[in-house]
Amino acid sequence: MTKRFLSRRRNHYILTAFLLISLSVASILSSDHSAARQENSRVDMVTLKLPSTEAAGKMPAVVFLHDKHTKALTDKGCQTCHDKMSDAGQPEKFNFEFKNTRDLDSKAAMEKYHAECAGCHQEMQKSGENSGPLTGECRACHQRKPEISSAWQRIPFSKSLHFRHTKTEKIKFKPQTYENNCGACHHEYDKKLEKTVYKKGEEGSCRYCHKDQKVEDTRSYRYAAHTDCVNCHKRLAEAEKDAGPFDCAGCHSRKGQKKIKKLSDVPRMKRGQPDAVLMADWLKEAVESEELPKQWMQPVAFDHVTHEAASQTCRACHHASLEPCRKCHTLPGSADGDNVALGPAMHNSDSIKSCVGCHDEAKQHKNCAGCHAQMTGQVFADRDCGQCHAVGKDRLDPLPANDEARAKIAAAQISARPDAPEGVSEAEIPEKVTVDIMADEYQGATFPHRKIVKALAKKTKKSKLAAAFHSGRPETLCMGCHHNSPASLTPPRCVSCHNLNKEGAADSRPGLKGAYHGQCIGCHQQMEIEKPAATDCTECHKKSDKTLKANSG
Repeated sequence: MTKRFLSRRRNHYILTAFLLISLSVASILSSDHSAARQENSRVDMVTLKLPSTEAAGKMPAVVFLHDKHTKALTDKGCQTCHDKMSDAGQPEKFNFEFKNTRDLDSKAAMEKYHAECAGCHQEMQKSGENSGPLTGECRACHQRKPEISSAWQRIPFSKSLHFRHTKTEKIKFKPQTYENNCGACHHEYDKKLEKTVYKKGEEGSCRYCHKDQKVEDTRSYRYAAHTDCVNCHKRLAEAEKDAGPFDCAGCHSRKGQKKIKKLSDVPRMKRGQPDAVLMADWLKEAVESEELPKQWMQPVAFDHVTHEAASQTCRACHHASLEPCRKCHTLPGSADGDNVALGPAMHNSDSIKSCVGCHDEAKQHKNCAGCHAQMTGQVFADRDCGQCHAVGKDRLDPLPANDEARAKIAAAQISARPDAPEGVSEAEIPEKVTVDIMADEYQGATFPHRKIVKALAKKTKKSKLAAAFHSGRPETLCMGCHHNSPASLTPPRCVSCHNLNKEGAADSRPGLKGAYHGQCIGCHQQMEIEKPAATDCTECHKKSDKTLKANSG
């Protein structure tokens, strides 16, 4: 008996040891796999394309890992690969083109790359250090199918980041005759002076001049951003001051971006922009003729302040310049606006750059998507123009002769708008609704109708868009569920449109069961409502007595 017990005990120990070893091996393999996955996806991967088509036909592009080289050359510094340059009156900075190869022809650039890279690797090997590929190991750098993929993330220069740069005392823009640091980054080329200068009040987005590729003497956006931003960050760090990142991962990795301080409340930028704009292309002509045109669309009172607060950058609307939209997008269209006429520029629902497209995009926010995600997209003809084009004749008498008069009209129209959507009085909202028309194995669902309506109303009160577009019809919120029926506080029952067939209607409308579940579950998922879970049947439906009896045997 004792012998059998010891044997069982020994077997138990062996089994336990085997499981622990297996778990350890699995953990190590999993860790190795995770590390390998991270190593195979790098944020500092730079693809160096060969400059000539002839060379590119013979040899693939070079896969270069920048942060890996920066780390390996920490003691030697950036000057190992980058030469310094200086402009008159400006501090010395690094040229982040490799060894000034930018101005060389393709053959000279190739020879420079090979001599410098392979030469450096050779020296490191001779000194006993880990080194990169040597001369003759072409495919170690020139890779047709790289094993590494890029994890590079674009970093938006958000309002928070912009404000921090304007107010920090660490940046010293000279001459220090301005109240902020705008001139440290914003510049324009002055043909007379033959150099870039700061012009207060004319600041724009870097991308307005610095395009994806170099245009004539204007640097590409990528080259300008790295030369100016990285050099500034590096100078501050060398002066032992808090500075922004100057490695790839610091700006272009998700982890690095999470470390960047983000202000929750960013003061409004001041650049002489208007608070309100009266938008109507025909106004100038009408003022000159002193009468309204025979055909005219009511002007839009555009709330510039609210749109600034809702956008991360001016480029959300002013994608090509900070000029008014009509400057490029004329009524018939012009080459300056890529022949996109004013109407489509404002109303194209497929473009995030248009008013309608941007508003439709905003409906995807979780507070809106519960209702809007399940609605069919509106075609242009079904939209209510009067929701935006709402400035009537009474406000246009007399016709505004200048921008100041137009801004006053727009401001008056905006101030008359409701601050929040109109709601239905509590007494008119049924407290509870029971859906039991299909009760069989599950009982009907009784849901807190009034509580749900009040929760939705609370969320929409925070939305300026809802205040603007839900106003005028208190029952608008009801249409989130009671869709496709006339707006009413007594909408028809769901079964009026959705039949009891599982297959639904011939016109693709879902059957009643599908409609109920699609509506309720879809809303919970879109609004990220955790309780009740969208998949928890018994949270809404109690099992019927018939089912309980059957289950109890």
